Amino acid sequence: MKRIPHFHEKQGVNKAGKKWVAYYHVAKVEGKAKWISLGTDRIEALRKWAELEKRAAPIETGTFDAVVNQFMEWFKKEVEDGRNAMRTYEDRTTYFKNLSPVFGNKPFEAIESTVVRTYIDRRSAKITAKKEMRFLSVVWNWAKERGIVSKPNPVAGVRMPKETGRSIEVKPHEYWLVWECGDQLVKDTLELAARLGTRPTEVFGIEWRNVDLEGTPATVKIWQGKVNQWRVVEADGDLEALLRRMKGERTQPRGFVLTDASGEQLKTGGTFRHRFDTARDFAAAKAAELGVEFQRFQHRDIRPMAGISTLQAEGMDAARRLLGHTTERQTAHYTTKRIGTVGKSAKVRSTSNLSQVSQS
Repeated sequence: MKRIPHFHEKQGVNKAGKKWVAYYHVAKVEGKAKWISLGTDRIEALRKWAELEKRAAPIETGTFDAVVNQFMEWFKKEVEDGRNAMRTYEDRTTYFKNLSPVFGNKPFEAIESTVVRTYIDRRSAKITAKKEMRFLSVVWNWAKERGIVSKPNPVAGVRMPKETGRSIEVKPHEYWLVWECGDQLVKDTLELAARLGTRPTEVFGIEWRNVDLEGTPATVKIWQGKVNQWRVVEADGDLEALLRRMKGERTQPRGFVLTDASGEQLKTGGTFRHRFDTARDFAAAKAAELGVEFQRFQHRDIRPMAGISTLQAEGMDAARRLLGHTTERQTAHYTTKRIGTVGKSAKVRSTSNLSQVSQS
């Protein structure tokens, strides 16, 4: 068994001839060993040790952190082997980070349906709570398959908050207001996202080695982490000109297409998020001056805008191919929940003479 740092076990026999065992946390303080009693129960002692060390308890303790840590280690290997998406791993890391302060060193198997219900009710961000509980459910099923827990999944049967999804439609003037108010980094990011119909993580993941400006037409190869497959977009003249200009501005046109001042890959947060938020604030103020409506749309709302624009200009199949959907039905659902369906007005029988209306 791997040695646990600062965790010490003492054994002995008392006067009655009965064996005893005790556990201690041992660490040097000002050059002297400081012994802290952790009790005689090994599992409880390991939980106390984890609190003192400010680290996850070993899996044998059966704590929430211990079980989820082991799951995340397993899932990371799944991602490295290409069986799962890095985006999913990042999302689950966030869920774990949110749940750990609540459940942390508590026994994993002690979580019951009432605990799940209480967590959802107390969480202000209901949809996030739903995603976190779904993550808990995934971990529970994984642990049950490996004999770590034996009880039924506590998430099963708990009614979750209804998730309707985003239905915002970004208007052209709203997009261009933010574009005009942004610096060059914001302009390039928004224009690439709009012309390629990408998700935020996808546009930041585009590398120059996957941009072919010598072909006819020029193409951009995009990795869709959400569905684990590549998508190729044929560039029109405007997109090709944008990419050539961006490439010409780089002293070393390799690595990621969108980078910060130090050449590091941009992320959805950090530098870009701050600059985008600033541009959006200025755009909102400008819209108020002009007397036009303005929605504080998010970066992710640009992808459906691109799909809707392509749908209206070139048809459903072109929009499907741009968005990387497998069926036109999927594209129709994705776009119509934002722009609605189109129907003709109903034919209503009319009369110009009210006296002709029959009396009942």
